[in-house]
This record gives sequence, C-alpha cells and structure tokens, in this order.
Amino acid sequence: MSSVKSFLDHAGTSFLWSQIVAELNKKANVADLASVATSGAAADVTITDTGNYFVAGTVEGALQEIGNNMTTTGAVTVTETAGSGNVLKVYTLTQRGATIGTINIPKDLVATSGEIVNSDGTNSGTFLKLVIANSDPIYINVASLIEYNGVVDSEEIDFTDTNHQISGTLKVGSIAKNKLAAAVQTSLGKADTAVQPAGITEGATNGTIAVNGTDVAVHGLGSAAYTASTAYDASGQAQAVYDSVMALTTTEIAEAIAAASTPTE
Repeated sequence: MSSVKSFLDHAGTSFLWSQIVAELNKKANVADLASVATSGAAADVTITDTGNYFVAGTVEGALQEIGNNMTTTGAVTVTETAGSGNVLKVYTLTQRGATIGTINIPKDLVATSGEIVNSDGTNSGTFLKLVIANSDPIYINVASLIEYNGVVDSEEIDFTDTNHQISGTLKVGSIAKNKLAAAVQTSLGKADTAVQPAGITEGATNGTIAVNGTDVAVHGLGSAAYTASTAYDASGQAQAVYDSVMALTTTEIAEAIAAASTPTE
C-alpha cells in the first residue's frame, strides 16, 4: 500500500489517493446483514429464538412471519353471541386465537310501574319502589330525597317541629287586613264606613235621631212619643168613669140627662 501511495504521490495524484482511502475506510466499518452472514447473504443471518415465537430460524424469515401475522392471524376479530340474564348481547374480541376482551350489552332497564311502600325488603321506612323490566325492583328511600333544615317562625305563625312533624299556630293579631281575601277586605271596608254607636245621638227636633250630627226622622213616631204625661188622663181613670156610669140606675140616668139639658141661669 505504501508503494502505491509513493507512486501516486510521485505522479501528483495525492487527491485521488485520499479518496481511495476514504472509500476503503467505509468498507472496513460497514456491518450490514450481508457482512454478518457466513455465506455473505442477508437471508442466511440466523436468530436465537429462546421463546419459540418463530418458525423460521433467520432474521429475514422472522420478519416475514411478523408481517404475515399482522395481516392475517394477528388481526383483531369481533364475535357476537346472545347473552343471558340481564345481558342482551356479548361481543368477544380475539387476536391470534386468544380472547383479549369482552363487551356485554345489558337489556333495556325501563321502569314499568312504581308505588310507595313501607319496606325495601330489609329496612323499614318510606320507599319509592320502581319495578324495572329485565331487572330486580329498585327501592329509593324517600328520606334521602329530602334535605331538612329545620323551621323558622314567621311574622304570623309560630312553628313547632316534633320529629320532623311540623305544626303551626297563628299569632294573635298578626294578620294584616291587606293579607286577607279580597271579599273579606271588602266586608271590613263596609264595616269601617258604617255608622258607629257613638255617631247616633238624640235629634234636635222632636221625633228624630241624629246620625253623625244629622237629624233623621223616626218612621211611625207620633207626637205622643214626645208629649208630657200630664197631658193625658191617669192610667185607669177612664175605666173608673165607665164603671161609675154603668152603676147608675135608670132613674139616676134620667135625672142626670134632665139636669144636663136644663139651662142654667
């Protein structure tokens, strides 16, 4: 090699020599499959298959098996079968003959009826029972649906809580007129404008009463109502005269008539 270099240097072709050296160095550092194979062919490069994954004993054969498995036996397949119980369908996923997973499709869970019951079969209480198609009944504790925060008295009502049983008592004088029914408010309005006892007094004129300062005649009330008692005979006096007349004899009556008809001098 040194003699060749001396010749090339002598010929003035050192650049060509440097290129030849570079190419030789590349060849010396290459370690491809062909250079590793004993026969010089890449197809003869062997492998050590300790797991018995491949049929082929060479790298090229193993690569071909991997490619074939990816397109044929390595593909994932899905098989549909009928379910049982609450499962409607079962989808099984397989690869290379092995099951890699299953998907269960449940039957529709539809509530067909509901009712309030006092037990869920184990516990006592108030429960909402939902009858579910294709499944066991569902029991919902009604108490779990209620958020209890106690009670607070209002302006009109005093509340009492006894084991979550709430009662109320109306406060005396707490209901304002504007909170009553419209019909009740109308009635109270009429009462407010009605004549009150203090507005009725004796009238200034006989036979009247004064209503809020205005004289109003009393129907059917004659002057006898306001004439002095001395203007009338005493009680029983007319009866006494009648009785005395009835006691007279015929002779006495005739004498009385005659006396009454005799002119006085």
